[in-house]
Amino acid sequence: MNRKSLKLLVPVLVSLCLFAIGNNVAASVHPSGEGFINLCNATTADNDGESRFNKCEQLVQETRRILAVSPIHGIRACVPQRVTDLKLVFTAIHWLDDNPGGYVMESDEVLARALSEAWPCVGRG
Repeated sequence: MNRKSLKLLVPVLVSLCLFAIGNNVAASVHPSGEGFINLCNATTADNDGESRFNKCEQLVQETRRILAVSPIHGIRACVPQRVTDLKLVFTAIHWLDDNPGGYVMESDEVLARALSEAWPCVGRG
């Protein structure tokens, strides 16, 4: 493996490790689209609303980090840094409204599909 390949591989490996161990989100286990909605539609009136929404944000942030360096389920998205995580949550929720089949997908795939439609990687690797 040459030096250039290692430079490309290191960020991917670091991101995957962070995804696997960070913030109680396991790389190989994602809630379904329905589980995503349950986490992200939390309100302050819910007894566990803050905890659920924190998990939602963690899932969105980790998925965003992975998409910045590699595809998820073969899907790329090029989300500008200025876009807030909350905007990503609403983008995925609206995508699920329009694509009810997503309720049975893993949430990282739901996010990747929703974000790739909103921010496609046109003309980028």
